[in-house]
Amino acid sequence: MIVSLDLARRYCRASTSDDALLTVLAEAAEGWAASFLNRKVFADQAAVDAAGLDAGTQPMIVNAQFTAAVLELVADRYDKRENGTANVSTTRAEKLLWPYRVGLGV
Repeated sequence: MIVSLDLARRYCRASTSDDALLTVLAEAAEGWAASFLNRKVFADQAAVDAAGLDAGTQPMIVNAQFTAAVLELVADRYDKRENGTANVSTTRAEKLLWPYRVGLGV
């Protein structure tokens, strides 16, 4: 997980009893964000170097926009977990990530 559990917990104002849920939500949000970007995202340059060829052609090192987008997604899903809302808004996350997308076919 790139975005720390502690940060996700603080952002959602959650208790430690929700750590398992927050971990799943953060991992899912990171996966969604990386897919939206069409690139692999790494915590730092050492992680990119360790990945070698598996890093892809345009790896990205996590930045504040990526972290904020992941936190937005986690908080949205965390807040809506009990009311069964199926249509989770990703607009704010997309706006944060859009400048970093690659491979749009244009």
